[in-house]
Amino acid sequence: MRDLISVSRQPFNPANEYAPALDTGCGNKLYAGEETPAFTPHTGVSIAGKNYSPAEKDYLVNTFVNDTLQNSNYENPENLARRAKHFFTHIESEMAIGLGVEKDLLRDDSPASQLSSHMAHLVRGLWTHSKSDPAFREALHKELLAPSNDPGNVLLAGEGTGGLYLSMKNLHALLVRGEQGPLTREHAQQGAEMGFGIKAIAEALKAHDPMLSGVDAYTVQHRVGSNRVVDGVKTHHFTSRHGTDLRNDLGTQVRDELGMPVMLGTSGGASDVASTIRYAAQLQGQSMWPSGMDEKNGRAAMMGLVFHLMRNQVTDNAQGFYDKMRSDLHGLSAKRVEPALIFSHSFPEVVSGVEMTLNDEKPTDRQAMIHSTLLAKSLLEQAFANRT
Repeated sequence: MRDLISVSRQPFNPANEYAPALDTGCGNKLYAGEETPAFTPHTGVSIAGKNYSPAEKDYLVNTFVNDTLQNSNYENPENLARRAKHFFTHIESEMAIGLGVEKDLLRDDSPASQLSSHMAHLVRGLWTHSKSDPAFREALHKELLAPSNDPGNVLLAGEGTGGLYLSMKNLHALLVRGEQGPLTREHAQQGAEMGFGIKAIAEALKAHDPMLSGVDAYTVQHRVGSNRVVDGVKTHHFTSRHGTDLRNDLGTQVRDELGMPVMLGTSGGASDVASTIRYAAQLQGQSMWPSGMDEKNGRAAMMGLVFHLMRNQVTDNAQGFYDKMRSDLHGLSAKRVEPALIFSHSFPEVVSGVEMTLNDEKPTDRQAMIHSTLLAKSLLEQAFANRT
């Protein structure tokens, strides 16, 4: 991938796909004698509910729009410019963190590997100790191994279980049988995926299994996520024409003030993973952290694992959802970008989701949000200093 920090020193030539033109999604009417405006493909970026026009001469903003895959609504041009600046200021640090986790997972003695393996055992333990109906578990096992569009699917039919990423299905098919014995090395590296996936299953199938009901209730009670509601309507990057709008999200306001990158707001998914692992540990009378690991290092390792999951490991699935959104809402074909530039969650959004959840803090607690964001800032600075 080209150097994203020095892009402002290069001339900008807008891609043909984003040629300047009038917005076609604002509902303007034509009057007698007026020409029909040229069609402007939606850029995935809107300002106050209108498609962003790359006629603007700000190179950094145009690069932000062209090089990322998102569907976001920004309050005004200044808000968009600020987000673009903060994004490119920290992208190298974020990518260094993701690469660092990948490298650490190759070493069995690293904190990331040790915690991931421990998380995997804790999630597997939930199924091992589950008292659910064997017939339900067998049916779930069968559907997890079947194609997503299999007409025989009942439990996992529809799009409500989108959180269970395709790459996780075979893994969870193994878990639902509650099999004992050592995990493979590959499975031990997927502790974050296991925590994320069982929450998705729990949300969809809580009525079928007391254990799943317990997971879902606990995560809902302790969830720290974003506020995407505007004028009483919840906005979303996959279902709203102009995408996610974070103007009322406290975490986003704090990150803007502190110069931190913003994507989709405080990560509720990261919060869910932290809650799920804590719940699993408590239910089984174990520690959240592997033997010999203190909580400070455990939290840092969990933040890294969840960030790696969000920005590196589920990008194929996220790409599919963005492809569908672009087709359904904007009438466009797929857009391909570097996987790390697909909008999911920034590192500070993940850090706040994990840190505030484990501190039993609320997403409306401004001081807690500031504290967790400053922690993320220090970790980003450390990653930048140590990058190779």
